[in-house]
Amino acid sequence: MTIGVQSIDSSRAKITSVLLRDHAGQLAVSGRLQKRHHERSPIPGHLHIEAIAVDGEVLAEALSTYRRLSPTIGTSEFSPRLAVPPARVKRVRVTHDSPDREGSGAAAGAKSSISLGRAAASSPV
Repeated sequence: MTIGVQSIDSSRAKITSVLLRDHAGQLAVSGRLQKRHHERSPIPGHLHIEAIAVDGEVLAEALSTYRRLSPTIGTSEFSPRLAVPPARVKRVRVTHDSPDREGSGAAAGAKSSISLGRAAASSPV
């Protein structure tokens, strides 16, 4: 089964990878995001993750935080689960919402398709 992935970056962070897995009948979404500016502070904001059906209906959604891998590098990881069977999902949209709510525009239409268990990276900027 192939599920499309759409990542929408912000002016503060870029979603660099998304991995989808079936976890006991739920869709497990994990991945990484990279800070755009070189500061030691955490990436502000959160992720909005949506599982979308073939007809465009949002089947499940979650707001997710993320954890820094190290204070010296700008990479963070996320790993929420959505209470929806992966077989019903056609596309997953992962959006970084920062306090300033500015999208980068460059990645707003970034899409890729992946099979469960395989990672997809956002389009290069």
